[in-house]
Amino acid sequence: MISRLLYLLLVFMSISITTLIRPEDDIEKVKIHRHHHSKRHADKPFDPLNAHGGFFRKLNLTKEELKQVSEYHATTDYEKLIQMIEQKVLDSDLEPMEKLKIFNFIVHHKPPKSVRHLLNKHDKHKVKQHYRKGEMGEAMDVVLDRLNSKNDFTRKEIVDYFGLGNQDPRRSKAGEE
Repeated sequence: MISRLLYLLLVFMSISITTLIRPEDDIEKVKIHRHHHSKRHADKPFDPLNAHGGFFRKLNLTKEELKQVSEYHATTDYEKLIQMIEQKVLDSDLEPMEKLKIFNFIVHHKPPKSVRHLLNKHDKHKVKQHYRKGEMGEAMDVVLDRLNSKNDFTRKEIVDYFGLGNQDPRRSKAGEE
């Protein structure tokens, strides 16, 4: 079973999971639900290219570039991701206003220091290894282990940056006390 926070982090990092599995869920019921959920939403699958207003789609990224974007997201290498996207925007034939919108998005959504430094070099190496083998759960375990090692303030800042603050089980426990 995976936690709701892990699920949302997986989706955020452009890893498609069709249904949420919570600790209290019966795995057989989840498998049945996943099957029906997939059938109902087959015409509307999660498409990471639509994230952030769809600007990844507008940049006409190659398959290799898309893999690189996904890896940068997974390893929280936002500096490299931003450099890559900025260069793609500059090289694109997008209208000047469209380029400006993307640059504004980048400026207004730069991650805080806590997010940029969430993973150390060793963690990033482990995440890349798992990621390249398709071991998404193991890759996310590395991220969650590092997240869980942070103090409450830093953890809150990281989880809030990903837009998952109300999904953080640690925060709900702290609020009950």
